[in-house]
Amino acid sequence: MENKHNQKKRMLFSLLVIFIFAFANHVIYINTLVLTSQTLFSWLPSANMQTSLGLGARQIHDIDSVAFENIFLAKNLYLWGNRLTQIKRSYFNESLFLLQSLDMSFNQINSIEAKSFDTTSMRSSLKHLYLNNNALTHLNSDIFFGLTRLEHLHLNKNILNSLDRITFMGLSMIRYIYMQNNPIGFILPDYVKRLCSTHTYCFIIV
Repeated sequence: MENKHNQKKRMLFSLLVIFIFAFANHVIYINTLVLTSQTLFSWLPSANMQTSLGLGARQIHDIDSVAFENIFLAKNLYLWGNRLTQIKRSYFNESLFLLQSLDMSFNQINSIEAKSFDTTSMRSSLKHLYLNNNALTHLNSDIFFGLTRLEHLHLNKNILNSLDRITFMGLSMIRYIYMQNNPIGFILPDYVKRLCSTHTYCFIIV
């Protein structure tokens, strides 16, 4: 009799766990949102006065074209751990002219629009770009166009299997390109390996 009672308790507990898990997943899904300037300032009331903007793990799946308008002092922008599936050229504007580090790791990014980082502000300031732990399979030639100050590019733990011949060309200040844990792995094309032969302190980590 006691064994049957314990079995019933275990079954009820299992059903409760399943219900909680399903409910949590539903809540996570319905809470995905578009980042707007209103949302940004509701989370960070003094965002326009901060040098670091922490927007990680906020369930963001899209970014409004004016979300970062009037954000003039930000040097670090953290967008890791959200639900972004792409990077659009409209995401970033000229307000971010001091931005040195952009972290978009641990999203679900599988595509990047041409010249998404090609703003006057990013050209002159961005040094660290984190795109690791996403779902990128290919890098077009104009993705990193204009990032002449970039020093560290993190592409590790994607599913990259191909690159355009001039994907990294123009990154004249590049020091490290992190490519670990991608299908392309150790078979990087010769033209990519030659990139660092023209830079005194450049390393491709595979």
